[in-house]
Order: sequence, then structure tokens, then C-alpha cells
Amino acid sequence: MSVEVVPIPRDTPDWTLGSFWAHPERVLDEQARNATSGFARMAPAVVARVVAAVRRDLESGAWDERHGDLRALESFDVGLRLVVARY
Repeated sequence: MSVEVVPIPRDTPDWTLGSFWAHPERVLDEQARNATSGFARMAPAVVARVVAAVRRDLESGAWDERHGDLRALESFDVGLRLVVARY
């Protein structure tokens, strides 16, 4: 058996929650949020709190100060793994 890292490309067409790392603005997009199981499982009050915090941090520049280096990466390890069993 092997376990392989599956990096997520910065501009993946699959807007899973794991693809938001380079585009935090997607958190503000209701359609993008609704397309992810991560947000779908959150209570509405939690989603509202997350959206407000991301909006505040993007508008103030705090998000880019803390995480802006992510925007320059071509891919990122968000923890997705492929487990391959050989029989």
C-alpha cells in the first residue's frame, strides 16, 4: 500500500473547499460556498461568522499580510491523500 499527497492546483476548476486556499474571495461567493460540503455541513450562524471574518480580513489586507504568500504558489497540500492498495 502507498499513500500519495494530492496537491491542489491554484486554479483548479473544481471549487472544493480545499481549492479556496489561493482564492479566499470564494468564501464570499454564496454559490461557491454552497458547492462545498464543508460549508454545507456548517450551521448558518457559523457560515455567517466565517464569511464576516474573511470579508473583514480581505478588506483590511490582514488576510494577505498573514497568508498572501499562498497566492504565489502553483499548488498546495491541503491534506488530501490518495491511498493505493495493491493486491
